[in-house]
Parts: sequence; C-alpha cells; structure tokens
Amino acid sequence: MSYFAPYVDESGLHYPTYDDVLEDLIDAMQAIYGAGVYLGSDSKDYQLLSKFAEKIYDTYQALEIAYNAHSPVTAIGTGLDYIVALNGISRKPATCSTVRLTLTGAAGTVIRNGRALDGNGNRWELPEQVTLDAEGTATVDAICEVTGAVQATAGTITGIATPTRGWESVTNPEAAIAGTAVERDSELRARQAQSVAQPAQSVLEALKGSLRSLDGVQRVECYENYTGETDGNGLPPHSVCCVVEGGDDDEIAQTIRLSKGMGCATHGDESVTVQDASGQSSTIRFSHVTYVDVDITVNIKRKNGYAASTASEIAAAIADYLSDFSIGTDLTTSVIWMVAQQVNTDYRTPTFSISSVLAARHGETQQQSDVSIGFDEVASGSVSNITVNVS
Repeated sequence: MSYFAPYVDESGLHYPTYDDVLEDLIDAMQAIYGAGVYLGSDSKDYQLLSKFAEKIYDTYQALEIAYNAHSPVTAIGTGLDYIVALNGISRKPATCSTVRLTLTGAAGTVIRNGRALDGNGNRWELPEQVTLDAEGTATVDAICEVTGAVQATAGTITGIATPTRGWESVTNPEAAIAGTAVERDSELRARQAQSVAQPAQSVLEALKGSLRSLDGVQRVECYENYTGETDGNGLPPHSVCCVVEGGDDDEIAQTIRLSKGMGCATHGDESVTVQDASGQSSTIRFSHVTYVDVDITVNIKRKNGYAASTASEIAAAIADYLSDFSIGTDLTTSVIWMVAQQVNTDYRTPTFSISSVLAARHGETQQQSDVSIGFDEVASGSVSNITVNVS
C-alpha cells in the first residue's frame, strides 16, 4: 500500500504504515534532488529520512490513542478514566490488606505507632496507640503499609518492627484479608458497561449492579421475596435483602433507597437512616456478609514423581479458590476434589491420586457431603484449616 493522508470513515481511523511514510519521503527526496541521488540503507540521507518517518509514525500512533479515547471500549488509562466519569463512576483505587493481631507483653504497656512484621518483610501498621490490658494482651486490627493483595496466612506475622519496652510478641491467629490492586482497565470497562445497561435490567439486577459499582464493595448478592409470606431465607413479604461485602454503610443505604422498587421493604441486620431530596427520612436495612470458616481434609496417595511440596501446593490452591467464593453458595466437595487435582501438572502421569475429600464448618465433624452456606454467608478458608494427608 502506498502513502495516504490519515482519515476517518465509518469503519474508524486509518493511517499509513511506517514503511509507507518512509517510501513517500524517499520518493519526494528523489523528486527534488533527482533520481540519481543515492539513498541506500547505508547512506546518511536514508538514515535521516528513517528518523523523520519514525517521528511521523509516532504522531499517527498518538493520534490513534486520542481517537480511541472517545469510546470506553478502546480507551485506556487516563483516557478511560475521563470517559467513564460521564457515567458517574471512577476507577477503584488500590486498597490495603488488613489483619487482626494479638499482642502480648507486660500489663499496661503503651505501644505508640507500632508496626508488626511478617515473614516476607511487609510491615503492618497498628492503631496509633495500643495499651495492653491487665493480662498483658491486646487484640487490634492492623493495616499493611503497602497496597494490593498482600497475603499473610495465620501465624506468619510474628516480628516487631518497632521495638517497645514491655511489648514482647505479636501473632495473627487468622489469615489476613487481602487488599486489592488498582482496578484494571478491563474491570473498569466491565463496570461501565454494567452501569449503562442497568436501565435495561430488572430492578433487582440494577440494584445489584449499583451496589457493585461502589468504592470498597467486593461482593454483592440481592434476594427478593415478592410473595405475601415469609420465605425460606426469613425475608418478610414483599421485601428485598442485600448482602454486601465491604463499602461504606451510608453509601450502601442510599444506593438501596434509590434503586429498590417502590413500596418494597428492606431486610437485614444493619439499619441506616437516610434522607431523600425533600428531607424525608427512611430506614434502610441490609446485611454485611458473614464469613464461615471451613475445615477441609484431602487424603491423597503418592505416586511416582511425588514431591514433598505437593501437599502444601494443594492446600494453597484450595485456599486460593475459597478466597473469591460467591455469597450464599454451598461448598461442594467434588469441586474441592477438582481444585486439588489441578496441582497434577500432567494428568497422564499424575504424581498423586485423591482417595477422599472431607469438609465441614470450622469445628464440626467433617464429611464427604457438601457444606451448606446461608444466603447471607460466604465460605472462607485458610491454609491453617486445610489438612492434606499423604499415604
């Protein structure tokens, strides 16, 4: 294809290739200085024209980025931020992982601006001031100093980064709740598409989509009882119940008020009083998700090629699967079986076989049957609660 001026038609933006630009510059130079001018690839004139062609082609590519920034389907980075702002949404920022720590030491010890340390060198920020009680203990919520999905399994935060007289030890009885990275372009595009599709959805789906778009909200499930009797989940007649993970309570309540159907009651453990544009108050109810710790036992038999790390890899794979479980979804042991089996990198020559998978709510008797999860609960597991027996 020969050189042509950039243009836009019904199929989009068109511009010449780098080779087309360079060829056109060579033709123009020969037209000016004569066909006898030497423009071989080893000549200085050719190399200069190559740099001109490179700069021109860079400009065309910048033009393409600017052109694509007019659509959420093709915009990237800051351009995508600008375009989705027209729909009233913004990119979700990175969040920090959180963890509950148990501190021990001398009774009455005051720890100011304390920091704990995990095995990977990550620092966890304690509240500004912590005082150990009469028994020399304190339980606090700490925040990781770096954003993103920083993992810390139970018992791995044991270092004291800010030594304080009287503070002797620290540990995390439970795994940390992982933070999130900055929302990716693909995730933001999906939210934008969902936001503009909400008017075409049912009221319940539109309500769920609105809640998902709130900052800090990770998981959402909404239930509706349109009958005249209390349903199996305990929802009153003609009511809706939203189960939400994360987010600000006031924003959640306002979103439910604006998105629920007229004359529809709300149900849940939390209640927030909100006002409409005329100043009229109403009470909105919803529920925060309840985490259900599960105990899992996987019994395997080693085969040729079995590695000592296989058991821990199976436990880590199961814990990762449980980290993003859906609200109100039962834990299916056959799926756990499948997740564990994926640690076998080659199914034709497996290094282990699975003889059984047992599961139960934490502290209950484990069985091969599925684990029932309530409509406002979500299964949660950590490596410390997953046992892999090898025979």
